[in-house]
Amino acid sequence: MLAMGQGVYLAVTGIWPRSMPHARPGSRLKPFLLMLVVTLGLNACRSRDQIVADQTRRLASLRSTIVTLGEAWLSGDVSLSYARTTLETVQLSLANQHAEWARSGDLLANPEAAALSADEEHLARTLALLWTAFGDADPAAVRQQLAVVESLPAARP
Repeated sequence: MLAMGQGVYLAVTGIWPRSMPHARPGSRLKPFLLMLVVTLGLNACRSRDQIVADQTRRLASLRSTIVTLGEAWLSGDVSLSYARTTLETVQLSLANQHAEWARSGDLLANPEAAALSADEEHLARTLALLWTAFGDADPAAVRQQLAVVESLPAARP
C-alpha cells in the first residue's frame, strides 16, 4: 500500500516499482512526458530571471529523479530495462532544457545562467557514466555516479 503522497510522487516522476502489478508498463512515463510537454509549452514569454529560476527548479527535479531511480534499481524495486528507459527520458529532458539556453539569446552572458548551464553539462556527462554503469549492472559504479549527482550544487544564489 502506498503512503500518503507517494502515489503523487510516483505519478509525477514516472517511477513505478515492480511491486505495483496493476501499473501498466506503457503508463509509467506518460505523466512525466505530459509534464515535460506542458512545461516546454509554457516557456514562450518569460523574463531572464524566470528562465533561470525555472531551469534551476527543473535541474533539481531531474537530480532528484536520477537519485530516486538509482536507489530503486539498487534495491531491486525497478528492472534494468525500466531504469534505462527512465534514464533515457531524463537525458532527453536535460537536452531539451539545455536547448532552451540556446533559444534564450544572450542569457548565457548572465553568470548565474552560465553556471547553471555548466551544471547541466556536468549532469549530462554523469548520466552517460550512469547509463554505462546500469548497462554493466555494476552497483558500485551506480553508487559512485549517484554520489556525483548528489554533490552537484542544489541551487545557485
